[in-house]
Amino acid sequence: NYGRKAKTTMNIDNTIKINDKKYTLYASVCHHGRADNGHYTASVKSDNIWYIIDDETVHEVKEQQNLHLKNAYTLFYKV
Repeated sequence: NYGRKAKTTMNIDNTIKINDKKYTLYASVCHHGRADNGHYTASVKSDNIWYIIDDETVHEVKEQQNLHLKNAYTLFYKV
């Protein structure tokens, strides 16, 4: 996008299947702000609880739909 942030809405699946293996979403990195400036946060699932990590703070997320995946930059899945 030549210095512009893509604003395409995508559905993010909690599970994906590749070559008969099932992968589950366990983390994401999100970018907030413009393409040339902004801030990164992470969402991580540990012991079946989601957390949002933002610099020095960690907050538990009660429901997954409250994750900030709208600005997802990288998704992490595991078997």
